[in-house]
Amino acid sequence: MLQRKARRSWSSPGNKRPQVWSESGDAAREITRRLSSLARTREWWKVAGIFLEMERRNAEANKYHFNAAINVMVKSKQSRRAEQWLIFMQEAGVQPDMVSYNSVMQAYVQTGDVAGVEQVLKRMQHAEKVLGTHKSSESSS
Repeated sequence: MLQRKARRSWSSPGNKRPQVWSESGDAAREITRRLSSLARTREWWKVAGIFLEMERRNAEANKYHFNAAINVMVKSKQSRRAEQWLIFMQEAGVQPDMVSYNSVMQAYVQTGDVAGVEQVLKRMQHAEKVLGTHKSSESSS
């Protein structure tokens, strides 16, 4: 499977698409553990450094890494940064899941930003339309 690759400075939004990396098992879980630790300590500013380290090691960022990065922002009450990591996730070619969207919405709810919640809902609905991931409410009765 061909993956898109590009350079990006994770610490400065607005640059080109992020690089997509590849990495295996134990190292990938270690990255997720480090990100979870940052969520507990609310050290949101260290997330970009972990992704830069992954880039240097040619490690692939997966949905668990991005969701963990978003969670760090949520726990740190950094709602705009949480949404920015959702965007980074999409730009990296990693499909956000319900955890991704719900986490970003939670960040906006914590800060009382109703417009932010609505923006994320629209982003999620757009993704469902584009990808055809919307489940119909048909019942098999």
